Amino acid sequence: MNLFKKMASRQQNIAAHDINFPLLAKLIHWLVAIGVVVNLWISQPESKLHENVGFIIGFAVLLRIVLIGILGGPKLTINPRIIWQDFRAIKNREKIHSRYTPLGGWMIWLLWVVLLLTVATGYLGYEYGYDYDWAYALMGWHKTLAEILPYLIATHVVAVVFLSFWSKTHLVKRMIHR
Repeated sequence: MNLFKKMASRQQNIAAHDINFPLLAKLIHWLVAIGVVVNLWISQPESKLHENVGFIIGFAVLLRIVLIGILGGPKLTINPRIIWQDFRAIKNREKIHSRYTPLGGWMIWLLWVVLLLTVATGYLGYEYGYDYDWAYALMGWHKTLAEILPYLIATHVVAVVFLSFWSKTHLVKRMIHR
């Protein structure tokens, strides 16, 4: 089989099993990623830029959660048998044939929850922090959540890169290409 036939066959196979992420999900993902980089490493805490980017992140995450019903998205699988099958598939270096694995779904939801809590504690803490003790405590939670976030992001990125190589499935390409 010549090279062009192989490429055409591969493209048809990909089209038949659309495992790429919807465009809107990709845009939200990268908007949140850029926003987190800006707020963690570029903007100054308590600056207007930091506050506005935080609101954009929160809105984008909420929008993505709402869109799960329309576009599909990760589910929180609590069935131990399904999670064990996910571990076994990883161990056996099986190709990933879906957008979300059960373990990946848990990681994404954990990131979303931490992001939303970071935005909420940041807003409430800094809006009311100098007037109320409970709000001042929220500022501490905001800082703690913001310190945890890079570790969660690193775990997410390392898992995606590792699974891409280990299973020979181009997971990053799914979040970039159309």
